Order: sequence, then C-alpha cells, then structure tokens
Amino acid sequence: MTPLLYQHIIFSLYIIYHVQAFPSSLTLGFLGPRNLPNSNTQVGGHPALFAFKLAIRNINNRSDLLPRTKLRFVSNDTNSDIGTAIIDAFWQCVYGNVIGIVGEYVSGISQAVQYVSRHYKVPQISYGSTSSEFTEFHSIRYPYFLRTIPNLNLQSVSLAHLIASQGWKNIALIYTTDAQTFHSVQMFLASAQKLNITILVSTSFATGTTNLTTQMKAIKQSQVRIILFIGTIVDQQVLINNSLIEGLTGPGYQWIGIHASMYRALYLNSTGGTVQHYYEWSQGFIGLQNFADVNSNVYKEYAKQWSTAPYDPETPTVDSNSISFIANFAYDACFMFAHALHRMIEVLHLDPIQIENRELYRAILKNVTFLGVSGYVSVDQNGDRVAPFDIVNFQHDQIVKIGSITIDGQMQIITDIRFNNIIYSQYDHWVLLLYQINRLSIFIPLLNAHLMTFINVFNDLISSQNHITMNDNKNFTLFCGR
Repeated sequence: MTPLLYQHIIFSLYIIYHVQAFPSSLTLGFLGPRNLPNSNTQVGGHPALFAFKLAIRNINNRSDLLPRTKLRFVSNDTNSDIGTAIIDAFWQCVYGNVIGIVGEYVSGISQAVQYVSRHYKVPQISYGSTSSEFTEFHSIRYPYFLRTIPNLNLQSVSLAHLIASQGWKNIALIYTTDAQTFHSVQMFLASAQKLNITILVSTSFATGTTNLTTQMKAIKQSQVRIILFIGTIVDQQVLINNSLIEGLTGPGYQWIGIHASMYRALYLNSTGGTVQHYYEWSQGFIGLQNFADVNSNVYKEYAKQWSTAPYDPETPTVDSNSISFIANFAYDACFMFAHALHRMIEVLHLDPIQIENRELYRAILKNVTFLGVSGYVSVDQNGDRVAPFDIVNFQHDQIVKIGSITIDGQMQIITDIRFNNIIYSQYDHWVLLLYQINRLSIFIPLLNAHLMTFINVFNDLISSQNHITMNDNKNFTLFCGR
C-alpha cells in the first residue's frame, strides 16, 4: 500500500467518523398549554414557549455551543389535559425523533409525560413542575425527569423561615389535597414546628371545589389573622371568593402564598382584563417566587431580546415588557440540553441519538453547570435544583421584589413591604419599637396606661394614620403613620 493511498484511507475514515459523530441537526420537543381561556396558558404555556423559541434561536447563533449541529424543535399544545399530553409525548418521541422534551408546566401532566419519555429514554426537563413526588420516587418512576425550577419542598422550608422572621407565631394553613401538595405540606409542618410556629387551623379542599364555607368558618372561628395558602391560581381564585364572603380579608388579615400564586394572572381574566375583587384582595399579598438573576449580563441580554422579539401568534398573551419567571426556567432548560449535547458530540464524539448512549446522556445532563437567566443552573442525582427564592409583594398593579431568602433562612429585605394596603418599611425603627413595646405590655399590664399616652403623642406627630396589625391571632393593634 502506497503512503498516498494509506493517507487517503485514513482521511476517509476520519471524515466518516465525524459525519457519524456530529449529527447535522437535532430536535427538541416542547410540551405546554396554549389553549384559552386557561390560566396555566397565561402563566406557564405562552411565556415558556416564547422563551423556548428564543433559546433555540440563540443557541443556533452561537459558535461555541453545538457549532456543527443545528437545533430544531417541535411543539404541542397539551391543553392542560393528561390524555392529550400522553399522545403528544408519544408523537414527539416516536415520530418527532426528539432528543429531549422541555415541559410540562403542571406536575400531574409532567408525571404522565415521564411514563412515555422514560420508555424511549428521552430526557424530560420541566420548567414548572414543583411536586416533591419527582424527588421521592425519582429512580423508580421518573428516572429521565429533571427540572430547572426548584421543588416545592425547598419552598416550604423557606416559607416557614419567612413567617418566623415576621414574628408570626400562630397561623392558619389551607391547601389543596392533590398528591403533588401532600409532601410539601408535611415538609412545611415539620419546618414550622422546628421554628416554634403554631398551626391553629389546618384545613384543605379538593381541587375544583367551589364551596369552601366549612373551611372559611373554621379559620374565622379560630380568630387567626395570618393565613397561608398552598395551591394553584385557579384554586386560589375560588378561595378569594369564599374568603370575601366570610370577611377574612382587609386590615388585620395577612395572606401568604407560594410561587404558583405570585402572578398578575391571579386577578386577570382570560383576555387580560382586571377582575376588580380579585385585584383588591391581592393588595398586600406576600409570598415566595422563584429567583431570577436580573443583574447578570446573561439576563440583561435575554431581557433585551425578549422586549424586541417580534409578535408570535402562537403566544398571543405574552407581554413584551414583562418576563414571567416560568419563561426563565424554560429558557434555561433549552440551554441545559444544549450544554449536555455539546459535551456528548464535541467532547466525547458520541451520538446522543443512539439508544445505547442515552444513559450516559442522562448522566451528563445531571452534571451540567452553567450561568442561566435564573442563576446558576445545576441539579442533583434526583434531577432537583437548589436555588434561593425572591420574596414578593402585590403592590397596586405590580408584583414587587422586596427581598430574597435561602433554604437555610438567610433573608435580605431590600424595599418596603405592603401589608394589607399598609406600607411597612424595614427602616421604620419607631414602628418596630412600638410593636415590641405593645407586645411587652400584654405581660406587664401596668405599662398599658403609659404606653397608650406615648402612642397617642407619637401619632399626633404624624400627619396620616394607618391601621396596621403586625401581630397574629392575638390581633393587637398599633396605630402608626407613614
């Protein structure tokens, strides 16, 4: 064999090897609700699909990420229906030849999708499913499931720390009875006990229930003033209607919620119009929302692209001036796939399409780390992500970030908090002092007369008077001004 012929054979084998190792294109699938009217579509479906498409475009425009491979996509409308989602997942895995699925928004639907995707060894990254069931039964039922959004267990612990930080020792808990909520409620109860928080009333209802008279009366009879709700926006709107009937709103009451409630969709109808009684109820509502790294260069560029992207008829409810937190997780899910695929193809020279490489592909996904728009993205061996939470507050027609909190209770407050239409500032030391004296007077009755004189004098110095209750079920009242 001549040297020239030998070189030609080696070069040909090299070309064949790289043609096999570098697929010219790969397809990602998107699953989410797009039907209207549907609050899941407004909060999760449309924003997530919009971000998904934006991520695909940005990945394809990068020279340092999958430089030889073009990402394509297919998307299906699950209609927030389990049966539809199963059919869509089957179609994407079998006929769409997807290398990964981004979705779904709702935990129950993601569970159904995983039963299909795990059979075909297609990894699934959810942008909105927070159920702790995925953690509890990961290796058995959900081996190909990961998520960029933190699970609800982490949020339950952080919620307990948030409540304790405000000095609220007696609260009511109302939640939905679905399986997705069960483990998280148990986690919250355990955390509350450790932090000496007493649950005076714990009541629940099944998703879809419209009459909550029994639950509302139980809360009212307890005289508790701090109320935590764990459930979806749809269920919370039912709760709002019932709480208004029983008068469990307004000055003296403070409602707290989880991330699922912390959207303007709480008081909007399907066309984006304001439902006035929902809007009025929401004022002063506080809770946790998932973290977004808004000060990073990655996020700033993403936000710029979001605001200038052309109108997409598939996502008509997307607001170019407001980015949903759920959108951030869908965007990062795409990049999580891209980083894993890049390692498979460009570093290991392995084809992720081949079924024998799927377990390695899944393992690589679980070891991906990068700076995304929702902060640093990485997951553990259960596919779970640990991340801080933002503390947010409904103030007029905005949801304002007032601080942040970590899983171990480290909290930072950065702006004023509005409690039931009353603004309380972290820097209002006089209010804090009077609050503590007021609590002390409960145990030292002789202070009461002097205390009331002092408070009256203090109030005379302030032009406006607002009625603020800063305690829990004891309902002690302090008059202060801002």
